Amino acid sequence: MRNPLCIFRYLSENLPINFPDLILKELSRLQKDLSRPLKILDLGAGPGRYWKENKLANFLISTKSELTLFDASEEFEKESFPYGMSVIRKLGLVPEDLKQIPEDNYDFVLAIDLIEHLPKSHGYSLLYEVDRISKYSSALLTPNGFVWQPPSLNNPYNAHLSGWLPTELHKLGWKIQRGQTGLKPLYGPYGLAKYKKANWLILETLALFKIISFRAPTLAFSFIAINRRKNMRIEKHS
Repeated sequence: MRNPLCIFRYLSENLPINFPDLILKELSRLQKDLSRPLKILDLGAGPGRYWKENKLANFLISTKSELTLFDASEEFEKESFPYGMSVIRKLGLVPEDLKQIPEDNYDFVLAIDLIEHLPKSHGYSLLYEVDRISKYSSALLTPNGFVWQPPSLNNPYNAHLSGWLPTELHKLGWKIQRGQTGLKPLYGPYGLAKYKKANWLILETLALFKIISFRAPTLAFSFIAINRRKNMRIEKHS
């Protein structure tokens, strides 16, 4: 019998509230509407290990969808994926190298923990490009506001250079939002809990707030935001 004192930890791990679940939900919706394999672009993908999770991997294989992993580092190019997955690696920097991609080239564009690593002005450029190259839907995952984070020892790109609020992205079109990680005051750099010695009560409390903040992204440490409607563009500004 499951220890009742661990119920919130169990729920936080098994309810469909984590970003891979939300990605799968959005991809499933698109594939159902389009009735064909999808073209997916993951920006700043790194090793892309969350695509190996059973649900996402099974979706890509069963729908014969094509996944492109875009990153600035060559070290991830030899990362292997389950048999049957169609995975393409592209090397480049955001946002500048995205300008080479044709408009509406991907059905779904994803940027997980990326925009906060760019200066604010470059972040806006990234949003413009994501909106341009995504045909039907795009999603961003980022901390809620600026979170101090210096470069890690093995990754100079890991520093945070800007912060984004749910209200900001909502105004720009990324209106479907869900909180991630947990309650904002309880977490610090790298999304790590501030409690170094966590007993069962603290762990249960963190898990409970993770569940609650899912529906309250303004209170969460981080949030995922989805845009299903492209912003208007004109040929020439006079």
